[in-house]
Amino acid sequence: MKRAPSVRVVALLVLASAATACTGVLGGEHGDPSGAAGSGQTPSGAGSSGTGPGSVGGLGSGGGADLGGPGRVVMHRLNVTEYNNTVRDLLGTQLTLPANFPPDSSAHSFDNVAINLTMTDASFAYYSDTAKRIAAEVLTPERRKKILDCDVAQAGQVCVSSMLTRLLPQAWRRPVEAGDVEGLVKLFADSKTAGDTDDQALTRVLQAVLVSAEFLFRIERNSGVAGVRDLNGYEIASRLSYFLWSSMPDADLFAAAASGALKTPDGLSAQVARMLADTKAAAFAENFGGQWLPIRALADVVPDASAYPEFDEELRAAMRAETNRFFLDVASGARSLKELLTTSSGYVNDRLAQHYGIPAPGSATPVFKDLGRGRGGLLTQGAFLTVNSYPGESNPVRRGKWILANLFCQEPPAPPPDVQREPPPQQGVSRKERLASHRTDPICASCHTLMDPLGLALEQYDGVGKFRTVDSGVTIDPAGQLVDGTTFTDAVSLQLALAENPTIAECVAQHVFTYALGRAPRVGSGFDYETIQQLSRGFNDSGQLFPKLMQSMIGSEIFSKREDEASAP
Repeated sequence: MKRAPSVRVVALLVLASAATACTGVLGGEHGDPSGAAGSGQTPSGAGSSGTGPGSVGGLGSGGGADLGGPGRVVMHRLNVTEYNNTVRDLLGTQLTLPANFPPDSSAHSFDNVAINLTMTDASFAYYSDTAKRIAAEVLTPERRKKILDCDVAQAGQVCVSSMLTRLLPQAWRRPVEAGDVEGLVKLFADSKTAGDTDDQALTRVLQAVLVSAEFLFRIERNSGVAGVRDLNGYEIASRLSYFLWSSMPDADLFAAAASGALKTPDGLSAQVARMLADTKAAAFAENFGGQWLPIRALADVVPDASAYPEFDEELRAAMRAETNRFFLDVASGARSLKELLTTSSGYVNDRLAQHYGIPAPGSATPVFKDLGRGRGGLLTQGAFLTVNSYPGESNPVRRGKWILANLFCQEPPAPPPDVQREPPPQQGVSRKERLASHRTDPICASCHTLMDPLGLALEQYDGVGKFRTVDSGVTIDPAGQLVDGTTFTDAVSLQLALAENPTIAECVAQHVFTYALGRAPRVGSGFDYETIQQLSRGFNDSGQLFPKLMQSMIGSEIFSKREDEASAP
């Protein structure tokens, strides 16, 4: 009896073909497998360089070798969130990748950076198994009509061909090409010849669709002609949907791609407005905001129970909800970016209000209310303060480093391996005194002069964000000064000063740039640098409203164009 080809063999053949058609490489941008030349892929964090608050790290001035075009992104594997959302929207399934799926690697603060989303044998095995489970669910009697409008037992290969003609353009996010349907119909026929039932053969076909590179990767095919080209409608649709929804395009977006509407400013604007108004736009706040802000990271924090016996899962959930709900408002445009730092109001429930020492709102769910002086802004929220602490005490260095990396896009280098650690707590010795050596030791001073004043301004909040005035028997003095001479008296005045710094808007624009494209700005790229400057100016002109920043990113040349390379002779 003839043996049908395995799904893995079929998928690997398609993967190899797609990789060649994409850019000719599976590694870095501009033909560099390491991602070094012109890729902008610095080792970790939000940025790589800078001299202090006032210049965005990792960009430079656009000098040096000018990378004057829009660049391109390598084959972009769907991350876990994107995969789960895509199979949900494609097939209506609630099945997801298993919890023990290898975690996606993050770079530049995000887990959707293409160069980090590799494919291993282990991850492929999970994809294959999940695809088989999804196919089996889709073909149950109560579900099969979603993809089948004919009887396979009667119409056979004709029915399978009809199903694939409708399914593939959605699953693979592009029009059907010659051989697409025929190859999968042949898989069905070979499976039947090998002794499979109709549903067993259909399961193999659906599994092959879902483990194909065309499904698992976001692919922008290389034209073979060197130079800048406009993305086609389907490529723009995918960039749009995964940026705003972390999922595949819907029927309206596919229709706009097919009609050419996405190639016109009015058509593109109409789709962006529609998508931002859709409930699926909450995915941007959850995935961009959840990684840029310390929301996801809160799940992994384990405060020392002996130091903080009051910390429990109910409090953790309340902290997460506070920051998440506020950023949902910011992402939707209901509140500005500045309010993220300057507000004295926030979302608290009774549990969090008790922790903060403020009147309870009388609700187990978050309620937006005035929190009084000393609470409200991001840097006074429990999620930020708890994530950036030691298990048993606060950590001003980590807090200051987070501000530099995420609000100023300056990632301080790792400390030397033999550097002296912070002295342990000592009764009668203030934290400022304990950290003074950081700013006098020439090896440490260049970074700690930037980080420590920012973190020490937050010392009135302990390792789980509870307010205090005394630590180690000493009254806490949160006052300090930024490197530009700006003085502050406490966390509130620090946040007010930071909110007026123009570098923060530029840094946020850089984060949105990275998240939207799935690649970081390229070091030395005048094109990337000017794009971020334009985004930042428009963002500020709008009153720092996030929808304006997102719309500007989508309307930029770098979002709608890519650089192709010549085919090998």
